[in-house]
Order: sequence, then C-alpha cells, then structure tokens
Amino acid sequence: MEFEWSVPTRIVLGDGCIIKKAGLLAGMGKRAYIVTSPSSAKNGSLVDLKKALKSQGIFCAVYDKTPPNPTLSAVGEMGAEARALGCDFVVGLGGGSAMDAAKAAAVLAANDGGPEAVYKQPYKNRPLPLAAVPTTCGTGSEVTAASVLTVGDMKKSFKSDDVIPKIAFLDARYIDSLPQNITVDTAVDALSHALEGYLIKDTWVSDMLAERVFAFFADCLPSLASGEYTHETRERLMFMAMLAGLSIVITGTSAVHAMGYALTTQRNVPHGRACGLLLGEFVAFCYPAQKQKIDRALLLLGLGTPQDLKKMLDGLFGSKDVYTLGELEKFTEITSASALSRPNPLRMDNGDLLEIFKKSLL
Repeated sequence: MEFEWSVPTRIVLGDGCIIKKAGLLAGMGKRAYIVTSPSSAKNGSLVDLKKALKSQGIFCAVYDKTPPNPTLSAVGEMGAEARALGCDFVVGLGGGSAMDAAKAAAVLAANDGGPEAVYKQPYKNRPLPLAAVPTTCGTGSEVTAASVLTVGDMKKSFKSDDVIPKIAFLDARYIDSLPQNITVDTAVDALSHALEGYLIKDTWVSDMLAERVFAFFADCLPSLASGEYTHETRERLMFMAMLAGLSIVITGTSAVHAMGYALTTQRNVPHGRACGLLLGEFVAFCYPAQKQKIDRALLLLGLGTPQDLKKMLDGLFGSKDVYTLGELEKFTEITSASALSRPNPLRMDNGDLLEIFKKSLL
C-alpha cells in the first residue's frame, strides 16, 4: 500500500476557541480580510473573530456578502479589495461557500490577473495565508486544498496546497442555532464525502477516517431525524465534517459530487442535499465492485442494504422536487465529462449516469 498524508492545518476545537487561542492569529499577519456571509453576524462568530483580531492588534476588513455557490465575479471583487487594502492574510468564516471563496480571494489578492487566475497554476505569487472558521457541519473546506466555484452552468474547482488553511477554529456554538434543513443538508454532505472516498480509494488512513464518520453519523441520526440536538451532538457533527474533509484530501470524490453539481446549478438544490439524493443509488450501482466495504459502511451506519441508505436519506430530506426526463438528460450531458473521469469503483457511461438520476429523482 502506498499513500501520503499531510495535515498542515492546526485544528482547534472547543467553545470560545477563537478568543482563547487568539494568539495563534498573531502569526498569520497584521491585516486580515474576512470573507463571510450575513449569517455570521447572527450566530456570534463574526463578533468573536473581530474581538480576537483586535486583541492581537490586527486590522480587519469584512466582506459579508458572499453568495451561495460563489461565482468568479464575486471572488474577483474580493481579491481586488483585499489587495487594495494591503491585507496579508484571509479568514474564511462561514459554510463551504465562504471558505471556498476565501481560498480564491487569497489567490487573487496576491495575483492580479482577473478572477480566472485561480485556474492558472503555478501561481506567480504565493496566495495569502488562510485561517478558517466553519459555521456549518458538512463542507470540510477548513482542512482541504480545494475550492469549488460556479462557472456558467457548472461548478469548477481548483486545488493548491497553498490554500489549505493554516488554522481551523471549530466552535459548535456557531451551529447551535443552525436551521434544521441546513444542519441535515451539511451533515449529509460530510457523509457523502466519507462514503464516496471510502469506495474509490483504499488506504488505512482514509478508511479509518471514513469509518469514524459513519459511526458519528449513526450516533447523530436520531437528532438529525427529530431536529432535537444537544450541544455535544452539534460538536460531534462539526468534528465529523472535519474528519470527512481530511478523508477526501486523500481520496477525492466520486461521480456523486459531479452529478450533484448539476442539481445545484440548474435547480438550486443545496449541495449536500444534491449529493445525498444521489448517494443511495450510486452505492447500489457500485455494490458488485465494493460489496465488502459497502457492507462494512452500512453496518456502521446501522443499515442493511443500499436501499436502506436511500430510504434513510430520503426520510431526512422529506418531499422531493419534481423533475422531468428531459431535465435529467440535460444533467447527464453537462456532468458527463467530470463524472466519468472520476475514479469510480465501476466503469460508468452516460447510460449509467442517467439511470442513477432516474432512480434517484423520478
């Protein structure tokens, strides 16, 4: 067996950790550019971050209008502003959209070549260093090298070790008031990360991380189903998301993510939900090739068959949108190149993609 595992992110978990460990920010720089969304002003995270920065004598500027599924034009605006203000590090504060946008802003603040410069590697100048403060429980972007942006009708990612956050502050108080639908959607995103990676690559490290995610998800499932959470459960969900992020650093993701992007860009389905809607049928498709690992994952999740996984996820999501066959054929067309190029457990073709879409959504 061969693999490499590097965890350059310093992970700090606990209530009030940004305030308690504010000194860690002093080593990042003197002028911070915070990329966030309006929700951070409501959950207390922005107040805490500003207080921590102020205690270290660090200037901060705040970009608080990060859109869901950030576009190239949005991150271009962020990068130009950070550069004009002379900021020397970036903080991504929020869900996956904010942290992914922060990574792009860190690249563009150091490289003045238009927003498309995020895809032109190697970069002329090293991106600004990053810190991350997640306020959802699914993306794992606080520990990964990837940023996913919306480009036209599709999602397009870039990866660079230089945008892996140096520090991640995990404080579950910021998700105590997270709405039920967002909690479920993001938790399922973490499950999808772990299960996709588990099926497409075998390493002791990624398998260990994924299996811990499955067990955590099973522990949290009663809360995800009922909408009633203890603070400890919220903290477990946040840690689970981070573990799943570490897993996909090693494994990457499967066709599920590529296919899910179509639901997000075409029908505005939240990313985690989009992946979850497709996950059960993808696992069923892959069962002949990965029977032993799928059985192990289902056991840890407290389930029996891939169809039980689909029923569980459908139950968490509730009612589905209505789709036409024509839409699913379009989704297949626009995701084909990305989905089929992934290291899926079984060779797939467009007919397989369409069948998974049909069984999942019709």
